[in-house]
Amino acid sequence: MDGKLELICCSVEGEVRGYLPASAEMKGNLMDINVEQDALRDLAQRKQNLQLELKNYEENAKVGKVGGQEVDQSQMGVIPANTQLQTSLLVNPGSEQVQPHVELSISTTNDTIIRTVMIFAEGVFEGESHVVHPSQQSLKSSLQVPVFPPKDIPVDLHIKAFVGQKSRCVDKKCTHFHVFELTRQLPRYE
Repeated sequence: MDGKLELICCSVEGEVRGYLPASAEMKGNLMDINVEQDALRDLAQRKQNLQLELKNYEENAKVGKVGGQEVDQSQMGVIPANTQLQTSLLVNPGSEQVQPHVELSISTTNDTIIRTVMIFAEGVFEGESHVVHPSQQSLKSSLQVPVFPPKDIPVDLHIKAFVGQKSRCVDKKCTHFHVFELTRQLPRYE
């Protein structure tokens, strides 16, 4: 009864509620009321993922010690902690047999091997992804992937690489790999 427009709702149980219109500064933000809840949910998910990762590391450390003795980590599929994945982009002018393209070079910083590389890029590959899976005999610590972008526009390349110990893949029973994930932008070439 103060002269303001108000929405009145009555429930089946007899509860009566009144709702005032949103103020001018709230206009456009009414749908973002749950931003804090979304942020908390995202942080809780990250916490859970980090706890699972920590538990995995702890279990690997337990397995790495048998009877108080250190076990050779290369036999467990563990790669050195300082292993990094490096990428570079090179323009290949092509030849009579191959059209011009960009070459994505992927390598590790030590003698680990790259078993598989998956590249996800919107509008670059048929089906939005490309997988390179070298044969067992040609596994090395570096890999070159030709990329033929259909348009001259910048594109994000989302790269996942499976990296493992060279000594574990000699017997053709490579089962333990570390997955490196990174994003590299394919710039516009002029």
